[in-house]
Amino acid sequence: MDRVERLIALFHRRWGMPILAELERSGGAKFVTLVHRVGRAGDGSGGGGGGGGASEGAVRQALDDLIARGWVRRNPGYGHPLRPEYILTRAGGRIAPVCVRLEDALDSVGARAVALRKWSMPVLDAVADGPRRFRQIAEHLTGITDRALAIALKDLSSSDLIERQEADPTAIYRGTPRGLVLAPVLAEL
Repeated sequence: MDRVERLIALFHRRWGMPILAELERSGGAKFVTLVHRVGRAGDGSGGGGGGGGASEGAVRQALDDLIARGWVRRNPGYGHPLRPEYILTRAGGRIAPVCVRLEDALDSVGARAVALRKWSMPVLDAVADGPRRFRQIAEHLTGITDRALAIALKDLSSSDLIERQEADPTAIYRGTPRGLVLAPVLAEL
């Protein structure tokens, strides 16, 4: 999996990145603990999330996705089978510290809510190394639809993470200084 594919996979589920960061911070957590911490983080109290707390169903889907990608696993020697603890795999342990740094960077620019939307960080990453046109961004991000790209660009622009400049014949998008604060951390993924 190349870096762009990994970035897309990481943000495929809204709570995937915050869960990895929480598992890195805590060294492992039970499901209910993850729901509480990731859910509380959405209320502005810090620690991951944004734009509302995580529901149990959303955390379950994110955990299942992280397990399927090989980044998280159940701790085989801990707890009751119906209340397992989740820990990072070796592969998850390589990207989880970057997730913690990304959360810190998102807090520093106040962009957590927009960042946790599916395509926001992959789109920001696509324009971080220089200005790109709409079609160039779409070609860079496998699987993004024109509608999803348009929404992500609008959200990032309204959050002052990217700027749109009119050019002949189409607009060009580039990262703002505020958005480019996140670029070095995204590049680590």
